Amino acid sequence: MNNQKIIIEKWRKYEETCEVEHLVEQIWRGDFVTEPLLLENEINLLEEGVAAFFQDAYSSVKSKVDQFQQWGQSKLETFVKAALEKLNDFLSTAREFARTHNIKSLRKLLPKYATRSKQYVLKTLMMPKYLKIGAGILAVILQKAAKLGINTLLDVISGGSASGAKIINFIKENIKKVVLFMQGLVAALDPAGVLEMLESLQMFKDAKELVSDFKQDFADVSGVTAFARFQTDLNRPDSNNQES
Repeated sequence: MNNQKIIIEKWRKYEETCEVEHLVEQIWRGDFVTEPLLLENEINLLEEGVAAFFQDAYSSVKSKVDQFQQWGQSKLETFVKAALEKLNDFLSTAREFARTHNIKSLRKLLPKYATRSKQYVLKTLMMPKYLKIGAGILAVILQKAAKLGINTLLDVISGGSASGAKIINFIKENIKKVVLFMQGLVAALDPAGVLEMLESLQMFKDAKELVSDFKQDFADVSGVTAFARFQTDLNRPDSNNQES
């Protein structure tokens, strides 16, 4: 009987993982993108703020994000890990490609401070009480990435039959989209960005109630001066010139 329970539990976990990974793949490849990309409009939205920039992405996947309310901890953790794998794959591949081909405009988009701040925020969002919020924010980020064509860019630079020169030209033609996505990503995974999204997008009924808790937990994870340090980093004139 115990062996049967173990087999049933393993199968349940397998089905759960397949369901979650399928959803992540659907978002990443653009299955829920329904509106054409107007780059100037996207630029203006980001200037308004991180919540304004991601509002349309949230609306597109809202029905999926709403399901997170009923998901258990294990399922949410699986989604977060799968979503992060997509983002990290893009970041690491883009960084390596930029180094190999010495594309300075792309290298400047991947500064060290962005990686450090991201890790602090993600560590906080991986706490059980924030998991559904973390999953929601990552779903929205993936949706925006799909709208901007980041998945296509990753496919191009990670392989295929195109020559190095053609790939470099493709990146140059799409660099504005990459810049916009990276700026949005850094803003969304900045502590101030998380708070803005919690307060403005209203993903979950209890999201606003977690704002003060998030501030304290983030301080505990990263140090009491971290929030101020990240604000200084983001506003520093030469911050985008740091390279990994």
